[in-house]
Amino acid sequence: MQPRRWIQRLVLAGTSLIFLILLVLLGFNLQTLSVANRFFTLDGGIWNPTQLEREILRLRVIANEISMGTPNLGNEFVLRRNLVGSRINILSDFYRVEREDQRSLLERSSFEVIKRDFFTLETQTRLNISTNSVQQLIPVLSNMEANARTMVNERRQIVDRASQFQRQSLERLRITLLFILGGIIIQVPIFFLLSRRRFDTTLQKAYSTLQERSTALEQSQHELASSHALAQQQNEALQQTLADLEKSMAERSVLETTVQRMQFPIIPLRNRMAIMPVIGNLSSERVKIATDSAAQYVEVKRIKVLLFDITGVSAIDRSAAASMQQLLQMLRLLGCEPVLVGVTPEVAEELVHTGLAQHGLQTYANLQQAIEATAKTLE
Repeated sequence: MQPRRWIQRLVLAGTSLIFLILLVLLGFNLQTLSVANRFFTLDGGIWNPTQLEREILRLRVIANEISMGTPNLGNEFVLRRNLVGSRINILSDFYRVEREDQRSLLERSSFEVIKRDFFTLETQTRLNISTNSVQQLIPVLSNMEANARTMVNERRQIVDRASQFQRQSLERLRITLLFILGGIIIQVPIFFLLSRRRFDTTLQKAYSTLQERSTALEQSQHELASSHALAQQQNEALQQTLADLEKSMAERSVLETTVQRMQFPIIPLRNRMAIMPVIGNLSSERVKIATDSAAQYVEVKRIKVLLFDITGVSAIDRSAAASMQQLLQMLRLLGCEPVLVGVTPEVAEELVHTGLAQHGLQTYANLQQAIEATAKTLE
């Protein structure tokens, strides 16, 4: 396997190098082709020198006719002279931007002579155009015509060289493109043959990996289905447990209500009088339970006197004493007189500290005295 890999790398490196060289040659040929084509795209080319030669020739013909006495040619002479000046200006701009290798020294010197002679001609014919003045300019026009012909001949040679250079560039470009096309045609089968085995191996590995992942996915789906069924069973069991718990909590709430009511039973007596025995330590929570029971019972039975038998109360804290004071005030607002029976010294001391004994609260040592005294009051 290792030698084949080195052969593949060597072949790929060689073909890549060949392609790189061909691309460089292609770029060079395109550049040379653009340089050769630039000469023909410019407006100068051979057009302007040829037009300059024709305009000089026409101007010399008109000058000959004027020198021979032909009348009414002054305006045409001025028109042709202006056309020659326009061509000279165009060629001046052309030579200003044209490359040095696309003009010859003889062409440039001839153009300078034409410019100098035209300046002389324009100066002498600006104010007066007569037969004598034009006759003096015939040699100048002849010299301008000869230099213009020299410029055209030089320009034609340059055009021929540029055309030949363009044809050579096109030929090199065609050969380079053929080499590139041939390299592509040769490289594609070689690359295909060298990479086919590797592609087959990679494809086989990918197929094996895909099968393994497909098997793992199916197994995961089975496990997920089993987990979903188990979770559904656990959810049903949890819902049943929650229902049982809610039922138990409801039963417990009923039981707690029953127990709370049994903590403070109310025993009815004659003449709308009742007894509520209280046993154990009194806290603020127990006093609130006693308040609810006593208020409901007094309102329903219309009790006038409610005896609180606290003989069995061993202790009472300050918060419970404050809640007890609120209970007694509420009973009085309902039209019931509260009476404490069986107050122990400890409870009495706490009642004095809280100020409960200072609100005209009736107290008795035992239940018999309380019943006899309240019965007389009711009678």
